[in-house]
Amino acid sequence: MIKLVFTLFLLLVNFSSYAQGSDEIFSKVFKTKERWVPVNIIFDSQDLGEIPVKFENNKAKSFLKTKSVLSALLKDSSLLTDDEVTNTELAKSGVELILNEEKFFLEAKIDIKYRKEIVTNLSSDYKPEWVKNESTPEDISFFSNFFFYAPYAHNKTTTDSELDLAPNLKLYDFVVESSHTYKEDFVARKFTRLVYDRPQDSTRLVLGDNSGPSKEFVAPIQFLGLSYGKNFSLRPYDVTVPRGYAEFELTEPSTVKVYVNGSLIQILRLREGKHNLEDLPLIQGLNEVKLVIETELGRIDEIIIPASFSQDLLKKGLSDFYYSIGKKSTLTQRDLDYSDDEEVYTVFHRYGFSNTFTLGGLLQGDDESQILGSDQVFSSEIGQFKFQQYASNSSSEYGGNLKGEYYYLNRSVKGEAATGHLVGLEWRSPKFKVVGDESALNYARTKLSYSFNSTISLLNFRIGTEYEWNKLNPDSLNANLGLSRTFKRRLNVNLTSSLKETFGHTSSFDISLFFNWYLAEEGHSIYGNYNSTGNNSQLSWQKLQTSSHDEFSYQVTARNDESGSSAEIDANYNHHRVETSLRHTQSKSNGTNWNQYDGRLKLGTAIAFAGNKFSVGRPITDGFAIISRDEITENQDIKINKSGLDYEYESDFFNSIMVSKLQAYRYRHLRIDSTALDDGLSLENEEYSLFPSYKSGIHINLKGKGSVSVVANLVLPNGKRAALKTFDIYDDRNKLVQRSFTNRKGRLVAEGLNSGVYSVRLNDGNRVYQGTIRINNKKFGLLNLEDIKLVRAAK
Repeated sequence: MIKLVFTLFLLLVNFSSYAQGSDEIFSKVFKTKERWVPVNIIFDSQDLGEIPVKFENNKAKSFLKTKSVLSALLKDSSLLTDDEVTNTELAKSGVELILNEEKFFLEAKIDIKYRKEIVTNLSSDYKPEWVKNESTPEDISFFSNFFFYAPYAHNKTTTDSELDLAPNLKLYDFVVESSHTYKEDFVARKFTRLVYDRPQDSTRLVLGDNSGPSKEFVAPIQFLGLSYGKNFSLRPYDVTVPRGYAEFELTEPSTVKVYVNGSLIQILRLREGKHNLEDLPLIQGLNEVKLVIETELGRIDEIIIPASFSQDLLKKGLSDFYYSIGKKSTLTQRDLDYSDDEEVYTVFHRYGFSNTFTLGGLLQGDDESQILGSDQVFSSEIGQFKFQQYASNSSSEYGGNLKGEYYYLNRSVKGEAATGHLVGLEWRSPKFKVVGDESALNYARTKLSYSFNSTISLLNFRIGTEYEWNKLNPDSLNANLGLSRTFKRRLNVNLTSSLKETFGHTSSFDISLFFNWYLAEEGHSIYGNYNSTGNNSQLSWQKLQTSSHDEFSYQVTARNDESGSSAEIDANYNHHRVETSLRHTQSKSNGTNWNQYDGRLKLGTAIAFAGNKFSVGRPITDGFAIISRDEITENQDIKINKSGLDYEYESDFFNSIMVSKLQAYRYRHLRIDSTALDDGLSLENEEYSLFPSYKSGIHINLKGKGSVSVVANLVLPNGKRAALKTFDIYDDRNKLVQRSFTNRKGRLVAEGLNSGVYSVRLNDGNRVYQGTIRINNKKFGLLNLEDIKLVRAAK
């Protein structure tokens, strides 16, 4: 017991001596004179960097380079400087630096009111996680779609057969595209144009045959000329509309759960200070953002922030525009007819001044008429407001159009469907005329509209009304009521009634019934409709494509109306090299037999070239990929993108596989199933991320790697087998590849060897024997060399 007490006493004395020594060292360093020492600044457990600190008598007196380190944390860093400052001067910016003598660092304290807000971005638009190595388009590629149509009829008129051709040539960043139709003895050209895309800023330039954008008050007039405008599909992963945001302040570190319309979006661990959550995923209408804040002590608070969103708005600072000029064109039976004296121009521009206000303007005209106007979209917590003002001039006859809309859609309550209201009021003068219209109304019109939708007890209600005051013409009223419900996610039933009233003249009322019954397990769908006007009815049975190997689908339809009846079958067979379809309709008029029929046979395919490889496949949409095989894989069964027991693409008697349904500027994932390859064969790369541009081609060359499993008898110079002996295998660079041992019968097994020459070395006591293994580049799998005769190696 005395020995234990004495030992503890010695330990306490030693600890005290050590503590005093630490203080003594600190005093000796800083007591006698001033000294600049580099010290790290720590803020919120993060190391901000190192600054020079002047010490005097163990105390930090002044600091250098504070602006370089602290400016990113402050709202206003203008009072900071990299010159020498004291804590008193730093206090004017809300900053205090406190020396931690034990661990020797400066702890930064920043007043919340001086601290810059902390931004957390919750954007859901990002490159897919599976994208590793992108396969980009070839500089030069070509493809052409071919569609052959063969119509037929009995006791009916029919048209001639025709062949549609759509060649497309990509030369670096430019695309030349066109469309032609071959009929009997002539070829009709539909369009030819040069397209240049700039995906980095979502713009497209088109030279040649054009058609303007389809927007309200903008006529999509065909013309030969030049157009330049925004095309947001060139960057589909970007956000072009305003996203939600939420500003709040934390007084201490907390865990924040972010809910949007009742759904948990993110869980964040945030420090104290002012925070701004950006890019919250909102949907059209009024949304509810709820923040559940839990402090380290367990206190829970909730913040509810209403947020309105509209698809008509542009993100702050973003523009949407379209500019064009050219000569009017008309599509005739044989070609495009270009006007020599009719020019058309369009100037359209919208800009997002803020996340709640977008302003747009339009100017369009030709030699006869012009239209000039503006639209404004404003979104607030009480809904969206949209205003449009347009003026027109047609042969010196002036007109105007004013339109306003108020839209309110509430989706903020979880578990309850949206409730929406839309109120519109529009006035149009008698001479107002949109460019491209045949004529003006020639009478003043005022239109008031209202629509409402909501869901009560799983029943969706839709009500719409429109009343027109027409000067010099009878007023009119259109009203409709819609009811719909879905039963067990399989059967959807819609009932619609419509009233059309022209006061003092005609009145009509009709009822329509539509249903759709989806039979997922059987791969079928049954749908039909009935309309009281004309006593029209239709019933269809459709076989759906349930897998990539399910290449055949069909639809059988029966129709009946006041004029007669018909039965139709539409069958489709889609192979990965060709598409075929047959539509046949048997019909009869009232009082006749079923002796009338007509139909059409359709055949579609495409040829393509990319990376010096040709291929044939289904008609191409925006882009394609040719997958070719090298000499090792040319006879292998290639299977791509497994889904269940099926594959999306498989090799056949062609050496190449063509993927024809690629969407431009969107990623596509291809995964090669290497388990279908022969033993000993593998691929250098089994996964590919395709990113095609507009009308482009990508070439993928599958490169195989053949490995060999060698079995052989190791035979010593005396003719005996080397049983239970250790051996080494070296490659042609004298690098050890494998080390193993033979079995009791002197049998060698070496797995995973590639083509080449290998040396086998066997140690037997003081003697070394060696032999040779030769594998040519066309060998893979199991290779039985029978006997490898060893010779004694020179020392």
